[in-house]
Amino acid sequence: TSKPLVISETAAPDAGGDKGAWIRDAFQTLPVRFPRFESLTWFNYVKETDWRLEGTAASLAAFRAAIAPLDTGPPTINYYSPANGALLHGTVQVNVNA
Repeated sequence: TSKPLVISETAAPDAGGDKGAWIRDAFQTLPVRFPRFESLTWFNYVKETDWRLEGTAASLAAFRAAIAPLDTGPPTINYYSPANGALLHGTVQVNVNA
């Protein structure tokens, strides 16, 4: 098929493993095994455990390093709040070199 691959939600916990290694491996493996890979949505919340990319300095550094070769401009992140009654949505640009 010529359709793009989109991963609608993924994450990794800090507890029980090496989140930084998981992030590095995912970003190295996905484009190789799935050449039509185009998009990934990270579940960036603390719910049952800390799934956030910025949960530790090591996981954030791994993410920044993983996306650096892909960066042709500021990334755009779409965000939606899961909180009841909250109406937070839109886009934000993130400087990954900060």
